[in-house]
Amino acid sequence: MKNNSFSTVPSSSEGIEKQDLHVVGIGASAGGLEAIEQFFANMPSPNGMAFIIVQHLSSKYKSFMPELLAKKTGMNIKLTQDGMTLQEDTIYLNPPHHYVTVVDHTLRLRPYEENDQVKYPIDAFFHSLAAAKKHRCTAIILSGKGNDGTGGAKTIREYGGTVLVQDESTAKYRDMPLSAIDAHLADYILSPADMPDLVQTHVSQTEFTYNEETLQYIYSLIKKKTGIDFSMYKKNTVLRRLEKRMALLDPPSQTMEEYRDYLCKEAEEIVELQRDLLIGVTQFLRDKEAFSIIEEQVIPQLVERKIHSQEDEIRIWVAGCSTGQEAYTLAILLHDYLSTINRYFDVRIFATDIDRHAIKRASQGIYEEAEVHSFSAAQINEYFEQTKHGGYQVKKTIRKMIVFAPHNIGKDSPFVNVDLISCRNMMIYFQAELQQRILSLFHFSLTEEGVLFLGPSETTGNLSDLFRPINSKWKIFKRSGQPSRQITGAFNLSKSSLHEGDFSSVPLPSQLYKPLPSLKLDEMYQSMIDHFMSPCLVLNEYNEVIFCSKEATQLINVPVGKINYTIFKMVPVHVSLAIGAAIKRVKEQGMSVCCQHIEFVINNVQRRFNITISALPTNHSLYLLMFDEQTDSAIIDKEEPMFLNQTSSISELVVDLEQELHYTQQHLQTTIEELETANEELKSTNEELIASNEELQSTNEELQSVNEELISVNNQYERKIEELTDLNNDIDNLLISTTIATIFLDEQLNIKLFTPETKTVINVLHQDIGRPFFHISHNFRYDHLIEDAMHVLRTNNTLQKEIQSYDNQWYSMKMMPYRTNENLINGVVITFINITEIKRSNEELAITSFAVAHSPTGIFITDHQGKIKYINQKFMEQKHAPQEVFGLHLYDLYTKKLGVKRFPKIWNEVYRGEKWNGEISYVQEDGETVWEQLALMPVKNDQDEIIHYIGLSEDISQRKQSEMMLKNSEMLSALGQLAAGIAHEIRNPLTSLKGFLQLMMQEETYKKEYMDVMMSEFNRLELIISELLILAKPEVVKYENKQINLILQDVCTLLHTQAILKNITISTDFEEKLPVVHCIEKDMKQVFINMVKNSIEAMDDPGSILVVSKFDPDTNQVVVQVIDEGKGMPKDRLTRIGEPFYTTKEKGTGLGLMVSHKIISNHKGSISYDSEEGKGTTVEIRLPLS
Repeated sequence: MKNNSFSTVPSSSEGIEKQDLHVVGIGASAGGLEAIEQFFANMPSPNGMAFIIVQHLSSKYKSFMPELLAKKTGMNIKLTQDGMTLQEDTIYLNPPHHYVTVVDHTLRLRPYEENDQVKYPIDAFFHSLAAAKKHRCTAIILSGKGNDGTGGAKTIREYGGTVLVQDESTAKYRDMPLSAIDAHLADYILSPADMPDLVQTHVSQTEFTYNEETLQYIYSLIKKKTGIDFSMYKKNTVLRRLEKRMALLDPPSQTMEEYRDYLCKEAEEIVELQRDLLIGVTQFLRDKEAFSIIEEQVIPQLVERKIHSQEDEIRIWVAGCSTGQEAYTLAILLHDYLSTINRYFDVRIFATDIDRHAIKRASQGIYEEAEVHSFSAAQINEYFEQTKHGGYQVKKTIRKMIVFAPHNIGKDSPFVNVDLISCRNMMIYFQAELQQRILSLFHFSLTEEGVLFLGPSETTGNLSDLFRPINSKWKIFKRSGQPSRQITGAFNLSKSSLHEGDFSSVPLPSQLYKPLPSLKLDEMYQSMIDHFMSPCLVLNEYNEVIFCSKEATQLINVPVGKINYTIFKMVPVHVSLAIGAAIKRVKEQGMSVCCQHIEFVINNVQRRFNITISALPTNHSLYLLMFDEQTDSAIIDKEEPMFLNQTSSISELVVDLEQELHYTQQHLQTTIEELETANEELKSTNEELIASNEELQSTNEELQSVNEELISVNNQYERKIEELTDLNNDIDNLLISTTIATIFLDEQLNIKLFTPETKTVINVLHQDIGRPFFHISHNFRYDHLIEDAMHVLRTNNTLQKEIQSYDNQWYSMKMMPYRTNENLINGVVITFINITEIKRSNEELAITSFAVAHSPTGIFITDHQGKIKYINQKFMEQKHAPQEVFGLHLYDLYTKKLGVKRFPKIWNEVYRGEKWNGEISYVQEDGETVWEQLALMPVKNDQDEIIHYIGLSEDISQRKQSEMMLKNSEMLSALGQLAAGIAHEIRNPLTSLKGFLQLMMQEETYKKEYMDVMMSEFNRLELIISELLILAKPEVVKYENKQINLILQDVCTLLHTQAILKNITISTDFEEKLPVVHCIEKDMKQVFINMVKNSIEAMDDPGSILVVSKFDPDTNQVVVQVIDEGKGMPKDRLTRIGEPFYTTKEKGTGLGLMVSHKIISNHKGSISYDSEEGKGTTVEIRLPLS
């Protein structure tokens, strides 16, 4: 079972482009303000949609809609201007007395026309919105009077949009919502507060999954219930309507299978679904330009062609007529033209639709006022008459031109000999196969010069060779090519059958072989009649054939053209006269009548029949005609019928008819004279009523329009009054709760209003309101309050002073003019703010500020971003002029301006909220190095948010120079010690070398033992010099992440042989998965070799050395221990280990441990010793991970 998906809107990944922008159109009138506010109060922002509000507004009053809506939503609110481009998350408001329309993605404005008696701006807006946005739009109809919006909602639905209507129970004025609901146009009926959720859900819904088998099953349910097959309709249209119906259920159906099961249980829902699928949308003069071409070109050419061919019948077929507006439009246009020529035509307009409810309404011809406004006032007066309920009904002269009938164009036989077929905006809902079939039918139905009128979105497709375009834009075509043989055969019609008055031998339609519902015969009974009875017919009270046996079909003929089943049209004239006379006699005397010797020509053979006419015993309104062919052995009935002489009967019939006609003519003449008299009186009365009615109608429409505008304005003013009331309450509460003493004086300096706090400084009571201000005493040591108030009133300038009260409190007094909204001066406002604490704080702040400003330490303060906002005098001296530093980011000052390379790391630490204190250095432009002691601290508020940074800067360059001099002094002292040690260490080998050389020179002989001793002394000198170079001359190093265990293993392997020579065992205890260390591998090997080698040399007796590696999580360090079993060292010697040339070995230089200490120090590690005489020594090396 395969599932398919149906996309209703584009994927969100594509972004909201102009063509994908969903537009929500809102139509409202009286009482709509509250509904609009509720809607936008519940619509979140942003939402990716554009909103256009169209109201009935008066140009005489200011609209407060922008201010009122701004309090309910965060979206942009704009007054519509011509040429505006639609943008998402924006609300557009219509200006008064203008039509708002949407063209592509642009808003257009058009002023109301003066001759428009009634304006329908919401309808006009919805029509344009549907055409521009298709299914990417939603129409919302809210509270209002009248029916504006109903016509536009039809168009919205036709193009696949969604219509939301306010629930009448929540609407202040229900007319507009009820009009749309009664017209069955509401997809959803909701309160304004519930609409936003549904709109968002509808817009965000991207995919609708369905199963093809389930869809076909639903088609079969509809066909079984209503007889309509929707399987040839466009699938997207059907699925969109299905999705809406599913959402309307309570609870909504989540899958199509759920909805299928619901249809099986609720037959009424099938009818509602069928009604939704039948998109019955039409209007008068739809696409006026297209109908202008019909009126000015097509109709005149059609009439001229009829005149030329001397034909007096015009046949028009309106397929898919819905509620009939298009059919009546063509009838009115044709009647208009025919009234200009002196020629009578029998006009027959066949208007068909599959929807029986629509056909029923169309046949009545009653429409709302908004629906007929497309016609001119003259056309409305000529072709319409007002009804009691305010609507308009098409006059009978036009209604008589049209025959409305239910018709399924997909399976029923077409009309023939049609001059004009109008089928607009119906085939767009059909699949291509059905479209081609219908176009073929139209081609067959049209006359040789027949015209086909399609909708602007429809084409002739692959059958373009059968239709020649008259106007390509409005899809008006003329028939061309040859008729389809397949279709001609399918409907069993031939060209010879199309001539009026020709009775051919075309067989009767199949309907005549089948009994009507009033005579239900089973197949056996039907077969017995056909094979064992004489030919017979059954007539109803209107002399129409309602039953015909098989043998009787050769005695009657079906007339060509409009089918008429009256017996007198199906038999020759002489037979019809005999039958008419016999039926009259049967009706008068109630007995059977027989007409003898009636001749028929069957297959060119003349045959005679006796025709017996009698009333059916079970139903006297039905008559049985038996045709008995004359033979030698005629069967005689038990009840002998009355035989009718053909000649005498006809004569008697003529006489009776003439007499009856004479009486009828006399009675008719009398009636005509009475009617003419009454008609004259009625005409006069009618003319007066029409004139009065037109005046009243015009006045009523104007009053209604003004009333709606006034209601809208009144609603806005009511809302403004509510806001002013709330604002007044807010001000009252503000005055009561404020701690600021405020007093309001009028132009005469009389007290108007004061806050409760005023009583603390001015001796005023509530009953003093209205008294002059100078009558009231106060508590200030200031005697010029009245003079100051008069000065402010006279100059309109604000005055501000600090004054002191008798209880030593300080107040900031501010006097300013009292200004109205019109900027007029209407008094004085005086405020008194207690600033005692502020002045005390200011004094303390001034002291603190002075101390900071003149501090010997440089101080600066930045904002939360790090931009410098304050520097004291000392910092100015250190970091150039203030204008170069103010506003500069601290990072830029120290990195770019001063060139401190370490500062990025320092700033990152401080930016994270940590304090930093340390020394930095930089080089000035003159090349001098500056050292600075810098402390940086973040300042945080109560919410633990950084609001400032404070820095303390001190120049320590001189201190650094002093330290350098001291260090150089210590270095010179160390060099002296080093030189002495070097001299001592080198002198001994040199003395030995010199002695041996002198001996060899004296003896003048080469002695190997002398040379061995000399070589040993040379090696000792080389060792001293190498270690000295390592100590004095740094090499280029490269730090890498290394595994210490591998380095230790190499060292142990290297010294293993040397240890064996002394009977010493080297064992290891390495921790697995030891972290790597960032180090120089060569240096680490040198350190470990020195330590292990020293341990070997310190052991005179056999023993063992343990090398240990482990990780200390507390210090995050790698620990290496070398533990020997040597003779150990006393505590006083441990403190000197690492000094230059200090050694405890007999042949040691003392430089090895010094070099090792330097290497470990360069790696930011440490070396410690623990030794006990007679037990051994433990050396511990600690290295950080990075």
